Amino acid sequence: MVGNRYNYSNFVRGEGESRRTTAIIDMGINPVMRLYEVPMDTIFNLAPMDNPPLSPEVLMVPFKNVGNKIMINMNGSVGDVKMEPVIIQPSDKKKFALLKLAQGERGKKIRFKNDDPPAAFEVFRTTQKPTSYKDFAGKKIRIVSTDNTASAAAYTDKILPNVKYYYTMRSIDFHGNLSNPTPVYEMEMKSKAGPPYMVLKIIDFEKEKMANKAPSKAMRRYVQIMPTTSQGLLNTEDSNSPFGLEDIKTADGVRNLVLGVADEKLWGKKFKIRFTSKKTGRKIDLDVNFSTERQN
Repeated sequence: MVGNRYNYSNFVRGEGESRRTTAIIDMGINPVMRLYEVPMDTIFNLAPMDNPPLSPEVLMVPFKNVGNKIMINMNGSVGDVKMEPVIIQPSDKKKFALLKLAQGERGKKIRFKNDDPPAAFEVFRTTQKPTSYKDFAGKKIRIVSTDNTASAAAYTDKILPNVKYYYTMRSIDFHGNLSNPTPVYEMEMKSKAGPPYMVLKIIDFEKEKMANKAPSKAMRRYVQIMPTTSQGLLNTEDSNSPFGLEDIKTADGVRNLVLGVADEKLWGKKFKIRFTSKKTGRKIDLDVNFSTERQN
């Protein structure tokens, strides 16, 4: 620490009428340096990193009367949003983990922001219909650079007509940070009859899963189907007909057992049980057959 030391000398009063209100004082200034011990701390698990970019905006454009190539236009997006990072390549997991550490995020989401223009775009392509973004691992076909002069770039991809291709793209900023991938585009250039034309649609993974999944709901906690007490009691008179069980001393002499002491028994009969939804009114029928089984 650097400061000054002041000293005062030669105190002389003023003269005449100003003697009571004025004085002449010599002042000296000397620079002084002091060393002080200041406590410090060590911070662990700190990674100063820039925010990753947002996924690019994509426009797929066909060429007139050309069925074996398309143009993919990619443009950097604008925004600031927190999202859960999507892993494609195995190396992505470590990169996103460092970004989560740098941002101090404890949940699953991290912050994506366009704080600088994209330096390049990654293009992934496959001919196998994906069920998740992990199916694009190892399917990167091109890194398209912006040459640090623009926020957009274009790529011409050679394809085969009448073949379905699946694409997704990512942005890369100047610091090497990755964006989340774009939606998955299913693209096919049809050219069997007449001029070629492009068929393009977006694949929704969640919708595809629901379409391939049979609806089900556990009902064990809501429904219990079982005989009443009177239907489950042993009928000693009708069992071992026509002799009954009164004179039976061992199980070897029992030929048949009859359950139920109610006037109308349910054993050997079929019932239909219907459930009706209070919300939709839809109905589900269960065909139930009550039967007994003897176990030796």
